[in-house]
Amino acid sequence: MISAYLFINLEMEEDEIDTLGLVREIDEVKEAFSVYGTYDIIILIEAKTIRILRDIIFRSVHHIKHVQSTMTLLSLSAWEKTNKN
Repeated sequence: MISAYLFINLEMEEDEIDTLGLVREIDEVKEAFSVYGTYDIIILIEAKTIRILRDIIFRSVHHIKHVQSTMTLLSLSAWEKTNKN
């Protein structure tokens, strides 16, 4: 499984809430965040192969209205904190 964080810039003055709704419809998107800063939205994508990941980015995300640009960061390893109660 390939995991990647996709940082999305929207066109000026566009509402990221509408775009969040559209990225949630993509099956491989596991999490989506509206953020303040250099980027407008960050999403976590999980795909079976790098080819599928590429297709999701270029055929699904880039075709969403008002998406201006993206930056992709592939996850090499992961760690998740768990509560030990």
